[in-house]
Amino acid sequence: SDVPGEVVAKSLGMRRADAGAAIDERLADRGWSVAGPTVIAAKGSLTLGDAEDDSLVFSGGLTVTAASGISLRGSVSTLGSSALTLGDADTAVSVSGNSTIGGSATGAVSLGGLLLASSSGLSLESAASISARSIEGVASATGTSFTVNAGGSFSAIGNMDRVGTLEINKAAGATFGGSIGAAGHGGLTIGGSVTGTVQFDGASNRFTTADFLGGSYGVTWTQAAVVDFLGTL
Repeated sequence: SDVPGEVVAKSLGMRRADAGAAIDERLADRGWSVAGPTVIAAKGSLTLGDAEDDSLVFSGGLTVTAASGISLRGSVSTLGSSALTLGDADTAVSVSGNSTIGGSATGAVSLGGLLLASSSGLSLESAASISARSIEGVASATGTSFTVNAGGSFSAIGNMDRVGTLEINKAAGATFGGSIGAAGHGGLTIGGSVTGTVQFDGASNRFTTADFLGGSYGVTWTQAAVVDFLGTL
C-alpha cells in the first residue's frame, strides 16, 4: 500500500491485519506523526520517506523486523522513552540521501544491517544506547558518512566497509565487533564528548586518517597488529 501526504494520529497501533503477508508499505511525502505504539508486521518491503526533508515521528515507538527490507530517506524518530527498532539479522536498512535515525528519545535504538548508497550520510541519534549490525556502503560506493550521537553506548557487531567518514561525536563507550575497511576505508574521528572506551575488536581495522579529539575516553585495539592508518594520524 502507498500512503502519501501528511498523517497525524492521536493514537494508532499499526499491527496490521495483514501481518505475515508480503505487502509493500510506503510512508513518505510530507510526513507522519503517530502517537501510539507502532508495529509494522507485513513481510514486504517498507519505505520510510523518499526525500531528505521527510520526517516520520512515531511518538509511542516503532518496531519493524518482519519486512523483507527497509528503505530510508529523511528522518525517523520516536519521543519520550519509546524504543525504535528497524531491522534485525535478516532485515537490512538501505539509506539514501542525508538521513537520520532517532532523536532525543530515551528509548534504545536497535538496527539491522545498514547499507549506505553513494553520497549518502546517516546520523544515529539517541539519548540512550544504539546498536546496529553491519555498516556498509553499496558496492563501489563513494562519499558516504556515518555519525553517532548517543547518550548511552554504541555497538556494531558486524563489519564496516566503504564508509568514507566515521564520526563518533558522542557515546558512553563504543564497540565495533567486526573488521573495518577491508573492502573500502575512510577517515575516523572520535569527538570530545565521547566517554568510556572505544573498542575495535575486528581482525582488521583500516582507516585513511584518524583524528582523536580531546576528551575522557580511551581507545582499545584488541588485535593491534592489524591496525592500519593509510594516511595521516
